[in-house]
Amino acid sequence: MSSVVSVAALPVLGRLLEGVRKEKSLILGLLIISLSFFLLNYATELFTISILTGVFMVGRNMCLNLSRSFLSGHVSNERMATGMSMVDMIHFGGAMIGPFVAGMLIDFVSFSAVFTFVSVAALAGAAVIAISTIRG
Repeated sequence: MSSVVSVAALPVLGRLLEGVRKEKSLILGLLIISLSFFLLNYATELFTISILTGVFMVGRNMCLNLSRSFLSGHVSNERMATGMSMVDMIHFGGAMIGPFVAGMLIDFVSFSAVFTFVSVAALAGAAVIAISTIRG
């Protein structure tokens, strides 16, 4: 599912977000992630879960691509390779360890608690970007 959504969404997202401030787009992506995980707490049908997973992937793809683009405005050309490597390291590290940590947490709490935690974390990330953008 994630690959299909990514292949379909990335060109469309790139076109739609062209010219929009990267900070606003990152905040929107994080809000989409937050909302999709929050709503997953209430999804009981496979169709609904599939739709919410697709919505999550749209938000995820926005954040992944925009974080690379955002980097270009905040890192010198001489440090760009290091910056891109750091973004990819964080992404792949999270993709590698995230399911393991979530599975461990589910054993101690519940799916709902883990989904709520991810939702709040994405919301907190959006707030940090919004506050840092306002402060300049």
